[in-house]
Amino acid sequence: MPARPPWKRPRRSRSHSENKTLLVVTSSRLNTRTRTNANPTGLTAERRRTQQTLGSSHGETALHIAVWHGFPRIVHHLCSAAANTELTDKENQTPLHVASGRGHVECVRGLVGAGACVDCQDAHGATPLHHSLARHHTQAAMILLHAGANTDITDDLGETPIHIVAREGLLALAQTLCAFGCSVDVSNKAGLYPLHLAAKHGHTELVRCLCLAGCTVEQKSRDGILAEVSAMAQGYDDIADLLNKLRGEQQREEYIQQLIPSPSPIQRIKVKILGHSGSGKSALVETLKTGYFSSFFRRSKSNASSTSIGSAGKSTSAMKGHFEMESPVSSRQNSLTFEPCENYTRGIDVQQVNISGVGELSLWEFSGHEAYFPVYDHFIGNTSCVHLIVFPLNQPFDVQLQQCSFWMSFLQARIPPMEPLNVRGKPSKAAKVALIGTHADVAQCHRNAQGEYIAPQVHLLQEKLLDLFGDVFEVHDTVYVMDATAPGSAACRALKQYLADCKAKVTQGVPKVTGFLGAVVSTLADWRASLGEFPVVSWPQFVDVTHQRVNPLAGEEHLREVVQQLQLMGEVVYLKAEAQDLVVLDPSWLTHHQLGHLLSTQYAQHARVTGCYTVDDFQMSFPECDALDLLQVLEALHLCTQCDNDGEIEYEFPCFNQVETLDGLWEKGDPRYTNGVYGGVRLRSPAPTQYILPPIYIRMQVQLRRSWQEYPERDTDLYQWCGGSKFCSGPLEALLTLEEGGEAVEVKVRGPPEAGHVAFFFMEDLLAMIDQVLVEMCPGLVLEKHVLSAEQLSSHASTVYAWPPADIYTALLSGGVRASLQNPLTDKEESFTQLVCFGSQEVVSSIVVGGEVHISSLCTVTVQRLAALMDPAHPRGSDWCVLAVKLGLQQLLPSLDTQSGSAQHSPTATLLHSWGQSTTATLGTLVKELRGMEREDAAVAVMCGAPLYQLAPPDEDTTSDSPPISSTSATSTSNLSR
Repeated sequence: MPARPPWKRPRRSRSHSENKTLLVVTSSRLNTRTRTNANPTGLTAERRRTQQTLGSSHGETALHIAVWHGFPRIVHHLCSAAANTELTDKENQTPLHVASGRGHVECVRGLVGAGACVDCQDAHGATPLHHSLARHHTQAAMILLHAGANTDITDDLGETPIHIVAREGLLALAQTLCAFGCSVDVSNKAGLYPLHLAAKHGHTELVRCLCLAGCTVEQKSRDGILAEVSAMAQGYDDIADLLNKLRGEQQREEYIQQLIPSPSPIQRIKVKILGHSGSGKSALVETLKTGYFSSFFRRSKSNASSTSIGSAGKSTSAMKGHFEMESPVSSRQNSLTFEPCENYTRGIDVQQVNISGVGELSLWEFSGHEAYFPVYDHFIGNTSCVHLIVFPLNQPFDVQLQQCSFWMSFLQARIPPMEPLNVRGKPSKAAKVALIGTHADVAQCHRNAQGEYIAPQVHLLQEKLLDLFGDVFEVHDTVYVMDATAPGSAACRALKQYLADCKAKVTQGVPKVTGFLGAVVSTLADWRASLGEFPVVSWPQFVDVTHQRVNPLAGEEHLREVVQQLQLMGEVVYLKAEAQDLVVLDPSWLTHHQLGHLLSTQYAQHARVTGCYTVDDFQMSFPECDALDLLQVLEALHLCTQCDNDGEIEYEFPCFNQVETLDGLWEKGDPRYTNGVYGGVRLRSPAPTQYILPPIYIRMQVQLRRSWQEYPERDTDLYQWCGGSKFCSGPLEALLTLEEGGEAVEVKVRGPPEAGHVAFFFMEDLLAMIDQVLVEMCPGLVLEKHVLSAEQLSSHASTVYAWPPADIYTALLSGGVRASLQNPLTDKEESFTQLVCFGSQEVVSSIVVGGEVHISSLCTVTVQRLAALMDPAHPRGSDWCVLAVKLGLQQLLPSLDTQSGSAQHSPTATLLHSWGQSTTATLGTLVKELRGMEREDAAVAVMCGAPLYQLAPPDEDTTSDSPPISSTSATSTSNLSR
């Protein structure tokens, strides 16, 4: 067999002097080849007429050297100066060969853009594509392929690119090559086909890819060996079994056809029904399920019970006097309660139904009991469904508004806004929401001439809700006023028509049906039955069984797509977990039976007050399945976490923790903190989302326990009680508590004198943990960060003042890190250094504050709020048009102003994106321009959702070719104003 050519072996190393030479390469002779013993200072001469034929030992031009070291700016300058991209070195390699082999993506992109030949062959017949594939440089290879690289050129070993990816197991590149139409039935000079190479090296998914591309499974090598035998000889029995199943051409063709999408949409979508306990959700579900003829019998049975349904709502809420309020943003204690009615829904009741005139639906009825809220984010977040919000008409108007506002806020927090944003910040794929007023029969609603219920107040309700959420959701223009027990009513018929219309729209935007999906659905019933009382499998198990029972050719992308479709249809639940992802094959088993029981009021009455269970304890509560298996599912839902209690494994459930706080947890007289450093923040959710923090805090406690177990310091301790946690790390202490009736979370940190630096980063760790919970649980929510008075914290004052983020930001814009703010409770000035940096000058020097932070740090939710304010025409003209001029982007005005239609992108969001390409685009500039336009509302929206500071990038030596490091080190997906 021929020796492996040099392009498949590591290249020689370069001397340090050559690196130094590159610093002045832009002033060298562009196409001059280097000499081995050339004097580096000779390259500093002024540029002369291009010389292309000077002799050298390596034969490399300046362009070769630039791409070797990966300096795209130098490459750009050389190409702009007409450097010859086709000159070769002694190995007949062009600069593109070198850049591809080194994996310098930007250099490859620059050379391709300059017209470099992508199919040149070196001394061993290798193209740049061969070089990039041999060294696994995927991005470089993709650039070459999209630039038109020939996929069937062979090198001196007779190998095409598909041979290399088959041997190396580069699945994504194999899929791309096959999509580009490469030949998969060509042997190399050793007589091996790509299938033999993939099988011999154990690349199962690549074998599937080649078979899907139509390779000949029965093809023998030059030595007469089947690929199946090659796999078996190397111990890859799974590949041998796969190839054995595919030997029949007809069966193989059926498998392939099964994976080809049809024009048909999926047959079922989810309808998610939300509302308070006693609002009539269960009655509505039964009514939707009732057919035309059955409705007569159902109506006669329900006449007697309809009054009791309405009175149940009154007895559990209004009669207790909990619903007397003045505005939809009043305090939690006086406004909104979640008392469950006697027969409340347990968890989420999932039913697969077939409704006349609508077709198949998966109805998901979410309980209004607050104990279930911490897990709802796992089942809410996708917009390829319909959301129905049910509210009782037999309650006061303010109560109706409160309940609808809560549930729409609940949805908004859990559904990430999809970009690009449309006009007024509306997501490009907004969630569909309809409002349903129930109990019309007992709410003294009048009937019109057609016998339909009329409730005039719903128009005002709809108007107020559209003001709050019209730019967030696709809210249906009709509020359905109905008796939820009357299947034959006009309102019920209209609701069914709405569901049918939504189903038709939703199914057009999701992957089409394949025979593979149908085959998987048909096997689910038997699969569930075979699993007994625990219908849950790991992702690897799901893959293996699907390959065995349905289609052995299904690749990873087919399996991911089919699981997505199964979730949209309500057939399965996919849970991400640390160890391995899980697939719940029976959603109702999880949502209604397990969670419905675990988080019910009945279970909570007998739960352990500490919330900690051993495996044996938990097994007694759930004897029908293995406790460890079920606990793994509950850990994936972030309801509990495993911990060690004096050598015994326990599982902590913060949702059950009823331990009261102990005295002495934050003692003023602790000598360690005499003259110590104090700092803290109060995290608040803006109205009308202020009621959704309690379930989030429970998840914070779960994450806090996990973080504590992973914390690098050994001298740590964590104590948790109902509504509070204390985290100790060495001499540092932190308190995380739920405050103000559940409308705020406070984080306080203290440490000894001179510990300001470590205290600051301890606080940073805690805020990062909270941010992780928010990103996972509430991607559509941004918490405002109010800064607590350090002076009052250190004196342990009973009332501690908290500066709103806009006040802090304003001070930073005028005074920078030296800014100070007046405490109205003490009439004293407190500096930003004291409030945020714990008095540490080291911290001050390591952060970028306020107005200096780059605009790209704004999260999508904040941009969405800003667009809602700036996109509409303003009475004084202070809208996005003026902002564009202020930011120097007036050239964009014609293109933005001529857009029309409902799918128009937000001009404000487009402006910010374009402006953000500049390194000088800072939040401070944006706020100043908005204030200059007298748009304080927009300026406050930015300041409340923007980070107060960011950690500055470390100082590092960079070459002149290194890109400037932006000051934005934080991700723009952050949900915490930090």
